[in-house]
Amino acid sequence: MSVELLQARIAKISADINLQKEVLKQLEQSKSAAQRQLNAIRDPVAQLPPEISSEIFLRCRLPSWRSSNVRQAPMLLLKVCKAWRGIVLSTPALWADISLDSPRVEILEVWARRARNYPLSVTLYRGLGYHVTTSLAKFAQQLKHLTIYEERLTSRSFQGLVPFPYLETLEVGANMNDDQEYNAFSLRAMINLLRLTPNLLECTFHFLTTFLDHDTTDRLVISTLRSLKFSWSTWGFNEDTEDRILKYLSLPALETLALPFSSLTTADFASFLAYSSPPLRQLVLGDIAHVGFFGLEECLRLVPSVTYFELYAKRNEQHMKDLFTSLADSPSTLLPNLHTLKIKHDCSSVSESVYDAYLHALSVRRAQIVCAHVIKRDDYDDQEKPSLEVCAGLRQLAAGGMDIHIGTLKKNFIEI
Repeated sequence: MSVELLQARIAKISADINLQKEVLKQLEQSKSAAQRQLNAIRDPVAQLPPEISSEIFLRCRLPSWRSSNVRQAPMLLLKVCKAWRGIVLSTPALWADISLDSPRVEILEVWARRARNYPLSVTLYRGLGYHVTTSLAKFAQQLKHLTIYEERLTSRSFQGLVPFPYLETLEVGANMNDDQEYNAFSLRAMINLLRLTPNLLECTFHFLTTFLDHDTTDRLVISTLRSLKFSWSTWGFNEDTEDRILKYLSLPALETLALPFSSLTTADFASFLAYSSPPLRQLVLGDIAHVGFFGLEECLRLVPSVTYFELYAKRNEQHMKDLFTSLADSPSTLLPNLHTLKIKHDCSSVSESVYDAYLHALSVRRAQIVCAHVIKRDDYDDQEKPSLEVCAGLRQLAAGGMDIHIGTLKKNFIEI
């Protein structure tokens, strides 16, 4: 066979191959179209009203998810089928919770646009800078919840931000640096951030320490703030959190305060209470070893509205005894509306005099207090039990309806 004939044959075979490829491509497309139709018929979501499908998708989000994670809702749902993609893109609430590691402006803005006019909740882990803050400013009218975790915050960190008139909750915390340490934040930056939140309701600080670059004695008034917490957990405050910023705030609507008492003096606290005159209901205090109870007592007399009081006595049983004694001696002037009292401590042992003072305080206030707990953190160390007489008195109060727990997490001595 000649060269010309062979070349012609090869050309024909190549043409036939291309034709078959085109036929195969069309068949694959037809198969995909038929599969999509079958999926739509079988898909229970497709049979539901869109508002129910949207609600199902909203419940697909995990408790700790990141917006940039393509393996979690709603990003994952976009890739299932055309129908699901349409539902996801038409559900603004799915895009309203934005959580980003090393924030990327393009992701932030895409999610915010997809949320349309829905209130936004934004969490940023590291990477806060001018490009991010100016992007946030575009959606300032929508922002309802803002959480910021950074290694270091300075006055430059918030350049480009504008007021957030509808922001209700703010959380600010430190991330560890490469040396596994927490850097101090600029106090001026923190105050300036709070100035941008005229209608803030709740504020929480995590692992917060500040360096003093705020040279004014003026107090920032946030007339709407009802809750202020400093890294409050079940068993106390994080030791890396300080509360110096309270000296620069006036919070006349404050109802809940969780304060580590790490940097403040009782004079600072009394000054804050005098300036603010807050209607406090819930007060949680950290270890007061550096101020003592009697330094704190005068502060407590400034907040007669408190109904819930919690104290972390750590290893100082004397603070417990002083508190119980004062509660018994001054039922009408020291926390007169108290109905819940909780003490948590790490004392290796508790003396009988503390138990006696505890029983006496509860007896004096039996018509008022409905819950009284004194709990040691460590369940594995032995702890001296109250005397038989004290246990009998506490059981009598419990029989009258008072919720009493004294001992450890796992052992309530009055029930043994």
